[in-house]
Amino acid sequence: MPIAPEVFVPLPADRSLLPTVTHIRSTWIAASVASLRKQGLFARYVHHLPRAHHDEIVHAIAGTWMPVEVGTIHYEACEAMGLSREETIQRGQAVSSVIQSSLLDVVVRAAKGVGVTPWTVFEQYPRILSRIFKGGAVGVTKHGPKEARIEFVGIPYSRFEYFRLGLRGVVTNVGARFCETAYCTELRRSPAEMATRFAYSWA
Repeated sequence: MPIAPEVFVPLPADRSLLPTVTHIRSTWIAASVASLRKQGLFARYVHHLPRAHHDEIVHAIAGTWMPVEVGTIHYEACEAMGLSREETIQRGQAVSSVIQSSLLDVVVRAAKGVGVTPWTVFEQYPRILSRIFKGGAVGVTKHGPKEARIEFVGIPYSRFEYFRLGLRGVVTNVGARFCETAYCTELRRSPAEMATRFAYSWA
């Protein structure tokens, strides 16, 4: 019998007071660009990137904060490449591999010391999110011993399929470090929402 959903990582009670993302960590953008280079997609990406923003984005210095608008320009160029869903998810997995050493390893090492299941990582999601964005929030509900629903809110990039599928790749890759097999699917959303939701399960 299905269990009643249990709040595991709470979202703010009043969604109207939730601050939307104002800045994105340059490390995330730099990792995304690096993954495009590695996969031979850089020229295709630059073709769609406005020339006025080439230096700012292509040569972004890791470890700084960039205005949310810069991230929008990056994701518009990524979306314009017209990659398949599978290719986009792979990009997200590649990005997570690049940024783990700079943004996620502290969290992952802390999790390893406690017991090591995806639930351990989910507890750290607010901390992880704060290392990538200024603003926004994340919530997790428990739907079974190995089944969760994850919701990222207040993120304007959620309108880009490239961002959502890439985030799915990141979520899958990070959680998979703590189980044998991980499954992550995007849940339906309204196009107007600044939210991305996933169903996550593992074995």
